Amino acid sequence: VAAPARPAAAADAGWYVQIGSFSKPDNAQAAAARMRALGHAGEVRAMPGRSGAIHRVRIGPYRSRESAEAARRAAEAQGFRGARVAQAGSE
Repeated sequence: VAAPARPAAAADAGWYVQIGSFSKPDNAQAAAARMRALGHAGEVRAMPGRSGAIHRVRIGPYRSRESAEAARRAAEAQGFRGARVAQAGSE
């Protein structure tokens, strides 16, 4: 696995990779920790869901879509098969 690209400086600018959504916050934190161990900045955001909060895990931000795609491939290599790239503000 190649070294991860450096994240963008602004917290809500650029591109992100959503690596998963979890009903249990501990599972979300564990997923974020796995990606942080590989050098990717990760965060967990609680979002309202039909039957309680959903804990969304994303890594980034990245300066370009290409950098985010490289991070998505790294996430998939770690077992996060549904990882997807999104531009900040589009999620």
